[in-house]
Amino acid sequence: MHIQFVFFLSFLFSFSACKVDNEAEQSIAIVNYSFSGCFASGKSKLVIYKKKDELFAEMEENGEKLKAKLSNLQLDTFKTFFLSLKKLDDKSLCTTVEIYKVNYNNETIIRKNAGCDWNGFTQLTKCLFSDPFIQVK
Repeated sequence: MHIQFVFFLSFLFSFSACKVDNEAEQSIAIVNYSFSGCFASGKSKLVIYKKKDELFAEMEENGEKLKAKLSNLQLDTFKTFFLSLKKLDDKSLCTTVEIYKVNYNNETIIRKNAGCDWNGFTQLTKCLFSDPFIQVK
């Protein structure tokens, strides 16, 4: 009985020795985007994450990878994109069709856009990866 109790205590105290890795990446959002039309097609993956209290975005598109350090204002731009995408009503018919799958705030949404007037992903990526914002390697 005594050996079991000592083992149990050492088991409990072993958890207190564990520490949280503050350098680990915390995923905030993942956007899988694809488009297909008469003259072009492609796909992109955008990941927004936090590391050491700093925000970053990484995007892979056509074999090219981009990475940028983000401001809170840019994160707000992503939130606006997400809310607009949730409200997107796909009643138009255009020759190019976009497919969005977004994971954010424990929610996954999938939307199809065949309208010619909403270009949310293009505007979002311009905001996240264009000058004067910081791009890191």
